[in-house]
Amino acid sequence: MFDKFSILPVLANKGFYSGEQIAKKLGVTRATINNAIKALSQTGLKIDSVPGRGYKLRQKIELLEKEPIISNVSRKVREKISHIEVFNEIISTNSYLMQGDANFASGSICIAEHQMDGRGRGGKSWYSPYGVNVYLSYLHHFRTTAFDFSCFSLWVGICLIENLSLLGCSKVQLKWPNDLVYENKKLGGILIDVSGEVGGLNKTAIGIGLNVNMESFGNKQTEQEWTSLTKIHPDLKISRNTAAASVIQSICLAIEKYENFGTQGLSTAWEKYDALHKKEIMITTSTHEIQAKAKGIDQFGRLKADAKGKKYVFSAADVTILKACQ
Repeated sequence: MFDKFSILPVLANKGFYSGEQIAKKLGVTRATINNAIKALSQTGLKIDSVPGRGYKLRQKIELLEKEPIISNVSRKVREKISHIEVFNEIISTNSYLMQGDANFASGSICIAEHQMDGRGRGGKSWYSPYGVNVYLSYLHHFRTTAFDFSCFSLWVGICLIENLSLLGCSKVQLKWPNDLVYENKKLGGILIDVSGEVGGLNKTAIGIGLNVNMESFGNKQTEQEWTSLTKIHPDLKISRNTAAASVIQSICLAIEKYENFGTQGLSTAWEKYDALHKKEIMITTSTHEIQAKAKGIDQFGRLKADAKGKKYVFSAADVTILKACQ
């Protein structure tokens, strides 16, 4: 059955292909191909259109596939995976796993090439162009009535950085509470969605957005500078399937750390990667704004800050880096 993504295997070959050639190959009309090209462009795909020559993908795409992803995780992690789905397009990977009428088991994974309404923390949108990054959610049922998702998300960030370093990506840092940054540019983010269940179980979707091969932000406006693994380390040529496997590996390790240690050792582990260390920051909550000096996190993962001799602790806030303190 034809859909707009049916064109990609044709365009994946080198060179230009006319609308007539593609239509003949797929058994549809040229008008159908023209409409599909327009629809694909809306997903963030960069398709060059040259009169007299046809269409060509501007950037080579490595599609995400189950087998390469699963083969790149450890056997221990592989045994934790109950189900994995890879979608060309979805509204949101977290929303898919958390939908009310679904009954996904722990270890269920949802991955998408493109999110139509990707979400970040605080209801912010997450730009999710097709075929260049990793948008992945992992479902886990925590057997505790005192689940601290904000503390857990910090463990996820720490484990992500440790696993990215194994791929050769050094100097990545964590910006409290949920951003991966490189030289203060956003590389990725974490979104935790929780829904309480009967029997003390917490249905939890751990969503990760990681910029892998993204080279531009399209026509979108962004409040923060961004980067990608390709921009940071163009020599590494990290596979998206390998990056997705690294994300899964990181999430499973974070779950293990949280369930075994809780907050024990969290502040020490965070300190190694703290992007706010000795920085002057602007802290914005739902009620006020405070300019302060970042002082790391406490044993519960809360942000510590000093402002005009007064000490503050924040469990939730937006943070902007102003300047480094001497």
